[in-house]
Amino acid sequence: MLTSKQRAFLRSKATALTTSFQIGKGGVNENMLASIEAALLAHELVKVKCLENCEYTAKEAMEGIAAAIDAEEVQVVGNKFILFKISPEKRKYDLDKLCEIEEKKEKKPAKKEAIKGTKKPGSGAYKSKDKTAAKGAPAAKGAQGGRPEKYGYQISKRKG
Repeated sequence: MLTSKQRAFLRSKATALTTSFQIGKGGVNENMLASIEAALLAHELVKVKCLENCEYTAKEAMEGIAAAIDAEEVQVVGNKFILFKISPEKRKYDLDKLCEIEEKKEKKPAKKEAIKGTKKPGSGAYKSKDKTAAKGAPAAKGAQGGRPEKYGYQISKRKG
């Protein structure tokens, strides 16, 4: 049984969810129950929508599904409802601390620093203007503060 704080926490997490399942005129069958249970084991939180032609109200459908698959009822709003079930394999939410459980990511080895002078063209490693200009570098810079021509400054060409 969920406390009101746990239910509020799960409601806040469910606002970002999209509707995973729709219950239509066919109602709830064994295949739908199995797929909802599989989704709950994978994600722990599922949002379901009852269509207009459904013979159940959203509250009736939620109570029936929750009882059939041993899930917790979180919320009913209009024709949508939210179910929760703790997954033994992939825990996403810690209801005791009211927080999400972070997955441990494997640390990648640190990148080796590039040896000086071996950088790629266009990164400023080459001193020759021909190589950087050929690779799509900005326009040649002049003697006036290093600003390119496109800003309205004239560039004087040095002789010699």
